[in-house]
Amino acid sequence: MTQGSASMGLLALTTLASALAQTPADVRPPESGSAQREAALTGNSATRRDCSGDLRKLDGRADAGVRAGDSCLSASEVSQLAERFVNEKLSVWSNRLNLEGWQISVIMTRRDDLKENTLGGIRWDKGKKSAVIKVQNASDYRLPVPEMLNDMELTIVHELVHLELSSLPRNEASRSTEEKVVNQIASALLRLDQHSVPAN
Repeated sequence: MTQGSASMGLLALTTLASALAQTPADVRPPESGSAQREAALTGNSATRRDCSGDLRKLDGRADAGVRAGDSCLSASEVSQLAERFVNEKLSVWSNRLNLEGWQISVIMTRRDDLKENTLGGIRWDKGKKSAVIKVQNASDYRLPVPEMLNDMELTIVHELVHLELSSLPRNEASRSTEEKVVNQIASALLRLDQHSVPAN
């Protein structure tokens, strides 16, 4: 490892430590996003109004008991909700990981177009500082919506951690180790985020 790559690796790890130390209140999306999401999905029918409480619960990650196949939300509405959710989370987590200089986009991808036994993936171009994250499409999930969204957020964080570590030397032998470390870091970040109490 050269001195330059060691410095870049140290910078990446410092950024990850900084993300771990941030409080959720610093980067939580504005309430208006939740209100807009709810308004877009609740509609005018009594059935939709009855679902509004469930939709509010999604922001708190409570199991609202809403599944993609339930009558409360159509498959199209679940897909729209998931797409808005992953884009919000991309903004939150790229900010936390100091990746604002990157142009990062998310595409919802059918399971058949992902690598076997994966729920997502990332491709980046260091020269252009651009990256595309693939997240499994909502239509391929068989989980309650809150659990599906939690899973999608984990995918976003996981892939962003890979991007954060992209400055480190990589080879075929190190991929397995990197994957384990990325899994642990992503899970730790989300556990801290979910269990932290916002500052008053």
